[in-house]
Amino acid sequence: MNRKMKNQVKEKITELLTNADFFMVPVEWIHNTLSKDPELSDKLSTDIILEIIKEEKKFKIFESPNAELSSDIKAMLSHDEIKHMGFNDGPRVMLTDRIPTNTELIEFLLNKANQTFKTLKKAWDIRPENNQQIEDQLLKALAKSQKLQRELREVFKEETVDPNNDGG
Repeated sequence: MNRKMKNQVKEKITELLTNADFFMVPVEWIHNTLSKDPELSDKLSTDIILEIIKEEKKFKIFESPNAELSSDIKAMLSHDEIKHMGFNDGPRVMLTDRIPTNTELIEFLLNKANQTFKTLKKAWDIRPENNQQIEDQLLKALAKSQKLQRELREVFKEETVDPNNDGG
């Protein structure tokens, strides 16, 4: 990819991150969005976008290898189901000068806790029969997830958050 094209991609990534609803987004989302551009669709991969992002100091990358989900739970859910529930494999990126507000951070934590709980509930609903080990793991994970939700709500009860997004 030539320098002009790289600069064009950097500008588009900066614009996407500046206008995104949230301060940090999956690199995969950036790739999917930029791939809709006919000039870029056949020239970009997630790896190329990551390479471009890493070259620029105005971007900060956070590795996010979906560690929240155990391999047993991942085995029960399809990749699309996991993505639909808000868990994206791969890194996330943000602009270094877009400092998240307290409300954004609170919403991020609560949403992640809620998404984790919903994913665990879905895993519980489709768990294999007669597998006590998986049931025990899921029950422990569900209990920890509910505890985290309660604790986050308690800590942030004075902040403005969406009360309808409780996940459980």
